[in-house]
Amino acid sequence: MIEAEKEEIKDGKLCKEHQEELIASYLDKGNKEHAQLLWQMKRAEAVSRVFTKLRAVRGLNKEGGLSYISIPADPECTNYENCDEWRDETDQGKIDRLLTKRNRAHFGQSGNANLCQPPLEILMDFKGSCAKADKILQGEFPEEGLAPATKWILSGFWSR
Repeated sequence: MIEAEKEEIKDGKLCKEHQEELIASYLDKGNKEHAQLLWQMKRAEAVSRVFTKLRAVRGLNKEGGLSYISIPADPECTNYENCDEWRDETDQGKIDRLLTKRNRAHFGQSGNANLCQPPLEILMDFKGSCAKADKILQGEFPEEGLAPATKWILSGFWSR
């Protein structure tokens, strides 16, 4: 087998051409349902290829974690859109600290949200595992003092 044929087989070019021919054939015969099914299959295969590539890229990571993050080279640069120079941080401890700091600042923006105000100001770990969270999930948390919107949100948990 020559190199060009091997490459065509490798990237699925022959399969794509065959699928296109089949779709055209079905459409010529007026069989739109079969053409549509083949088109959906072709699209699903394309999506699958994308996710396969993503998994391969993630394979560079150790145990599914991040092996590095890009951060501004200038520590004073807080508006990331204006940062011109970046560097890669590979130290796992620093990565953990930087991500935790960023996530606290990001999720701290929800200070006025229902779950951050009394009586629901749940002080819990990142996974949400505490006595108050368990009571909410079990429907045992008292409804007194809750805003109607908060009651509505929690009713979704209680109806499970």
